[in-house]
Parts: sequence; C-alpha cells; structure tokens
Amino acid sequence: MINNPDTQNIPDSKWWPSSPAKTDFSEIATDSRRVFKDRDVLFFCLTGPRHDGHRFQAETHQKKVRHFVVEYLPESPLPDTHYLLVKDSTLALQQLAAGYRQQFSFPFIAITGSNGKTIIKEWCYTLLRDHFNIVRSPRSYNSQIGVPLSLLLAKSHHNLAILEAGISRMGEMQRLADAIQPDIGIFTHLGAAHDEGFPDRPTKLQEKLKLFARVRLLLAPQTWVAAYPAYFETFKDRLKTWSLSQEADLRVVSTKSTQQGMDVTYQYLGENHTYQLPFTDQASLENSLAALLLALEMGLSPEVINPLMNTLPALSMRLERREGQHGNLILNDFYNADLDGLQTALSFYKQQKSPHLQGWLILSDLDETGISQDELAEKIGALLQATSYDRITLIGLPPPKLLTFIPEHIRLDIFPDTDQFLANTDLHSLHQTTILLKGSRRFAFEKISHKLIKFTHRTRMEINLDHLSYNLNIFAKQLPSNTKIMVMVKASAYGGGSREIGQWLAYHKVDYLGVAYPDEGIELRQAGVALPIMVMNTAENAFPLLNIHGLEPVIHSLHQLRALRRFLEPSDTLLRIHIKLETGMHRLGFEGSEIAEMIRIIQDSRQLQVASVFTHLGASEDPAQDTRTRDQINLFTKHSNIIQSSLGYAPLRHVLNSCGILRHPAYAIDMVRLGIGLYGLTECPGSPEKPKSAIALKTTISRIQKVPAGEGIGYGFKNPAPRDRRIATLAIGYADGLLRLAGEGRFAVIIEGKEAPTVGSICMDMCMVDISDIPEATEKSEVIIFDENRPINVLSKVLQTIPYEILTNISTRIPRIYYNE
Repeated sequence: MINNPDTQNIPDSKWWPSSPAKTDFSEIATDSRRVFKDRDVLFFCLTGPRHDGHRFQAETHQKKVRHFVVEYLPESPLPDTHYLLVKDSTLALQQLAAGYRQQFSFPFIAITGSNGKTIIKEWCYTLLRDHFNIVRSPRSYNSQIGVPLSLLLAKSHHNLAILEAGISRMGEMQRLADAIQPDIGIFTHLGAAHDEGFPDRPTKLQEKLKLFARVRLLLAPQTWVAAYPAYFETFKDRLKTWSLSQEADLRVVSTKSTQQGMDVTYQYLGENHTYQLPFTDQASLENSLAALLLALEMGLSPEVINPLMNTLPALSMRLERREGQHGNLILNDFYNADLDGLQTALSFYKQQKSPHLQGWLILSDLDETGISQDELAEKIGALLQATSYDRITLIGLPPPKLLTFIPEHIRLDIFPDTDQFLANTDLHSLHQTTILLKGSRRFAFEKISHKLIKFTHRTRMEINLDHLSYNLNIFAKQLPSNTKIMVMVKASAYGGGSREIGQWLAYHKVDYLGVAYPDEGIELRQAGVALPIMVMNTAENAFPLLNIHGLEPVIHSLHQLRALRRFLEPSDTLLRIHIKLETGMHRLGFEGSEIAEMIRIIQDSRQLQVASVFTHLGASEDPAQDTRTRDQINLFTKHSNIIQSSLGYAPLRHVLNSCGILRHPAYAIDMVRLGIGLYGLTECPGSPEKPKSAIALKTTISRIQKVPAGEGIGYGFKNPAPRDRRIATLAIGYADGLLRLAGEGRFAVIIEGKEAPTVGSICMDMCMVDISDIPEATEKSEVIIFDENRPINVLSKVLQTIPYEILTNISTRIPRIYYNE
C-alpha cells in the first residue's frame, strides 16, 4: 500500500504547537488561489525574493486548511492550526517529494535540455501508453517547484514515470536529481535558453548532466556527444545516441517529403525500418527520434512503434483564452483530461472569469486516472463544488456517483459524444458566458470551440501568461520586499488588451494599475478590476467620473489642480491624487517654483489626499545618460521631501520605469512603474536577468503560387527576379500593423524555421513573401512575424521605430489569444 506524502520525510522540521494526529496528506498546495479541497491539505508557504506565501495563510485558512509548512510562525497563530517549521520551504517540498519517490520501484525517466522537453515527454507517452500505466509531468512542470509537485502525482497503480526537469541557474539541478532519482535519462538539446544563469555553455551542460549521475541508461543526440565528448565520457557504458547523419545507435538513413509530412527510414541494431512522421520540420524529426529510441530501449519492437509514429500529436500544450461570439469568453483546454489537468483548468477558469458573466463547464470523461469510478466521482465532485458554475455539461460516460455532487440549481446535461452535444445544443443563442472546454483529445472538443469563438482575422497576437509571470517576478526580485509595484496598462495594455491583462494583474495581486485616460480606467472597473488605478491624463470634463469609478488622477499643473479644487463640493468624498514633478524631461509636471503654491492648495482642500508623488526618467536605459538620470532622481528627492514634510504625511514616491527597475534598483523608494518590460520587450544594457518575450504576432498563408522568372509582384509589379519563384500570400498587411516599410525585401518572416523575405509592396490586408528556398512550406505552415525567438526589435529596426509603436499599432481586428503553457 502506497502512503500519502509524509512530512516525516522532511529532515530538521518540527511541528508547532504540537504534532497533528496524522503526518501524511493526500493534497499538497502551494498557491492559495488553487486550493479546491477543504480536507487533508498541507499548504507550503513558499518564499522568494518578492513572494512570501506566509502572507496568504488567513486566506487559505478560510478554505478550511489547517496544516501549513512555514519558515516562521505568524504573530497571531490561526486557530485550530498546526505549523511545520522548516528552514527552507521550497527545499522542504523537494525533500517531501524525494521521500515519497522512495516508495516506488518502477522506472523513473527524467528529461532535460534547452528545448523539446515537453514535446518529447508527450511523444514518449504516446508511444508507451498502451504498454505502461504512466504518470507524467503536467504540461511543462519542470521547475524547482514543478518537479516535486509532479513527483507527488505518482500512485500505486502506475508502473512508469516520465518527468521533465529544467533549470535556470547554477546549483539547481542537484536538488532535482535528489528528488527524481531517475533510472533513465533523456538529454534533448543545448541552446541559448537561460545562458545568463551560467558562466558559459559547457558549464551549463555539465550542470544539466548532474540529473543523470546515477541513471542506468542515458539517451542523447550524437551531435552533442561529439561536441562535448569529455562531459559524456562518464556515461559511455550506459549511453545510447540518435542522429540525423552521424553514426549512432539510432541513425536516420533517409527522409522523403510527402503531402502528409515525411517518411523517415532509420537504422537500429543493424536493420532498416521506416515510419511516417506527420511533420516536416527538423525539430520535430529530432524529437521523434528521441521518443523512438526510448520506446525501442524499453523493449517495444519497430513493428509496434512505427505505426504509432504517424499519430504523434501536434501539441498546443496550453490553456487558451479566446473571445467568443455574443460577448462570450471561451477557455480551451484540449491537452489532456486527467485529475491534475482538470484542477489546473479550473484554476485558469477562476483566474479568467469575468464577474458579470455566467459560467459553463463542458467536461469530457477523464483519462488515465487508474482509480475506481466512485473514487473518481468523489475527486471530480470536490473540484466542481469548489468552483462556481451556472451550467455543467458532461460528455461521455460519467461515473454515476458524480451526479450526486452537482447541486440541483445548476443546469446539468449529459451527452454520449461531442457530435450528439452539437446536434442537440443551441450555441447561437448563448450570450455573456464564460465557457471552459475541458476534454481529452479523443472527444475532439475543437469542434465545439470552432462554433463558439468569434469569427476572426487569420492573423493573431498571442500573449504567454507564463512569460508574463516570469517577467513580473524578474522585476520584483530587483526590489526591496516593501516596494510596491504599479503596472502601466495604458493604450490597451500596450496592445495586449487592458481588460484581460488588468484581470490577470489583479489575480497576481500587484499594488496599482496605471492608465492614460479615464475611459481606460472605467473599462477596467467594468471588467471587475478593483485595484487602485492611477490616471495619467484627466481633462476637466472627466472630473465627474473620478469618484464614481474610484479613479485617482495625476495632477501636473497649478491650472489643473485649481480646476479640480473648484469642481469638488464640500460634501464630496475624499479624492486621492498623484502629483507629477518636472525634473528634466520638459514634458509635464510641477516646476520647483510651483511646489509651495501646489502644497497650499492641497492643504486648503479637505477633499484631496496625495496618494503618491512621482517623476519620469528620460533615459533610464542608457548608460551614457546615467549622470543625467541621477540628477533627475536627486532633484525629485529634494522636492518630494519638501512635499512630504509640508503635508504631514508620507505619500508613496516613485521614479523607476521598467529599465529603471533593472538598472537602478537602489532608487526603488516606495513604488515602481512597470510598463512594456512586463512583456519582455525592454532592452536594458547590463540587466542582471533577461525577461522573456511574452507577445507573438503570427499569421497564415492564404495562397502559394509559382511566379515565372521576370515577373514582378503586387502593386507596381515590383521586385522581378531572374528565376522562377514560389510566392506565398500572407493574411497580414499595413492595416494590421505590418507597415509598408517592411516590404520589398526589407523584412523577412519566419516559415518552417527559415527566413522568407517580403516581395513587392505591403498591401492593406495582405503581403507576399518568397518561399522558393523553403520547399517544405505549405498553406498549413505557421508564419511568425515576431515571437520569443524572432525578436520584435528586428521589425522595429526595419520600420525605424520602437516596439511600443509596433504593439500599439496592431489592429484591434486581430484577435488576442491568452494562454498558459
């Protein structure tokens, strides 16, 4: 019998005020927002440079959690609560998982590398699932916290584990190796990801290989083994390799492109075999070889494996938020349907649901649970009861006992399959509803999503919410723990969507939001965002909107301040304002000579309270201007000190923008203003860590045609060439934000991993690119304008502008898709 995770596996820990009746728990939680159950939960109060899970004990206690792992006791211990005191809560979680891992004797497979971990994990699962009962990392849970949480998913009915492990700095891998204790390892690739956390690439490789110190078998690309032979020498008697061309245990003999993908002939144990791969890119080919080699080494024959290779899925690997018809909000999750995936999806639903929308869950049968129908019903029921819905639809054959957990006031429908649901459900009359589609692949929930989402442009902007979280944490880590963070969401959150980004920031509990105009603040309020909102520009005719919507205006001149004082009535409630000081940009703000009069007016008005005093730095990103930056900050300090001493209270003070946070953290003072840096698009020389690009602009190929030599392209028949060409017409033009300067070969998009230069002029709604040297490109190929690997700066330089202008120029007709990986 396998026990639940037991806190006795955490060394140097002590219960306070006394040990509870039991020390093993069926549920481990690290995020108060994702606590669904009210029994048998152990909550880890994780800490970081800016994050402290101890702050959320009261919130979690309200959900009837009574056991906490803490690094220190609260000043006022919660009633009926047991605390497990540890030195390092993250290490304690890893130690708990390591002790839990010891209960299992079946093989644990660990995957690491710079790229491909999640895809290879899922493809290994696809090839092996008919022969093993597999536990695997949810999505891309490969961090210092994700790995132990993945380990804790293992149960007695499993007989194989496949887990990812990722690191970003020195010293992290040993902890993960101690927790996973893998029997088999897969090394995928060595690339640029997280280079900033290591002295050099060889050191990074050496650090990653620590995961495999005790494995009995290591699988790796022959390319990297040949490039770094000394690092793989210790594995030589337990190493198997794959290769596209070099001699290896698994070697590609030939490939042949087909309409469906490619035929791959390979050699293994001296014999040739062929499989069909439903992809054409080299990365997919390499990833398929890793999964194939593992399946072969696990004892499956080529005859069993080869037919499965054509079923390897194209994984979106993400939870998606899409705009629906008639004001609906669609949350798509077709990745998997197991218990952990359901809990993750429900958490995403709680994060994304607007308060004014109805709620509808459409749920298919769960796969790969390995537990009885009654136990499954209880676990699903507990998750559903902790989430608010107006309507639930079950598709498949739900456990009968599950129906007893659904309250009578909730509308419940059951259908045997997706086609029956579509045939008997009126989706066109649906209005103002948040719909979570959570289904396993075999139920083809994309059929439902296609009918619900708003008909949109074939071009799309994608916002990676995981990268936003990563970036928010990078900036937060530079700051003292008591410094507040204001995030600017003006200009529709720099093109990302103010409602959606505002709701996300509220979920992540930033301190303030900043907008340019009152109507932007009103939009956030209508979306249910309750955070304090600073408004940069408020005209006199907008004063009535301030108290109605709880907005806080920036005041930058005596004229504006006097007008506001005249507007306010003695009976009006207190209005919080923000004072902007002029320190050298010569744009807006009070001059030093105006400060005394400004203070007098504020002191004479009982309706005004100064929430903050701030200024704007003109060149915080430029090392050559650092002296000027310090002069601005010194002048601000002088004038803000006068204001504070005169008012008799201490408004918040803030000067740093995104680059200022990274380059001048010593001047964080009381609050900072994070802007486009949240999206990872700020270039700040000398930054300690590099944020991740969180926004991508992608489009599709509308048509491919052959153009004879000598023929020009588009308006004016421009750019004729002396050879025959393949030309692709793309569904993006200057009305979408790809301006005309990008035409005539000055810019190249990315198709199938290769550059395709523009030809001819950029049209209003489309453009043309040359794909003559990309024979694998088809009308199904994705087209990347910019993304994490193709920086937006490439386009901004061509357009002779900055990323801000590109993002804010992207048309509102282009849908914004928000997703978690």
